[in-house]
Amino acid sequence: MPQKSSPQASFFKGLLVVLGAMGIFSLLMRSHQPDGGRAVGTPMPPIQVTGWLNGDAPTPAELGGKVLVIDAWASWCGPCRRKAPEMILLHEKYQPQGVEFIGLSMETAEELEAMHAFLKQTGIGWKNGYGAEQTLRDLGASYIPMVWVVDRQNKIAWNQASPESLEQGIRQALAAP
Repeated sequence: MPQKSSPQASFFKGLLVVLGAMGIFSLLMRSHQPDGGRAVGTPMPPIQVTGWLNGDAPTPAELGGKVLVIDAWASWCGPCRRKAPEMILLHEKYQPQGVEFIGLSMETAEELEAMHAFLKQTGIGWKNGYGAEQTLRDLGASYIPMVWVVDRQNKIAWNQASPESLEQGIRQALAAP
């Protein structure tokens, strides 16, 4: 004859099942949350690209001491296309305050036509480097689009894991010395 478990034992068994399920759920959810790439407070790696679109390579004088918004994208990326209007609005709002936007793509010279078409269709007019695989790797880009805000001391001030919005990240970087 099977033993009947006490109400207390049943409660603890049920509690263990629930806690185990919650732990598994938590691990699954954590694995699906986007990471921010390069950590806030770490130096921005050097920008290494094959070539530039929408202008010549930015000079150290153009970038030095400025807040930068680095945007990782690709011409075939639907989410990048959907993020473009927000990026354009932020560029229009903060570029007059000295914030420089720089796009970076891993795509190569073979995709120049597609990259030009993407920039034209989305209306993105700031400088964009292509062949930026090493820089994006150094930034910890594990997906696109991915964005970082770099402060005047050339350190990551905001990444996508930051609790604030991108715009708040830009404002905080501008307000810092």
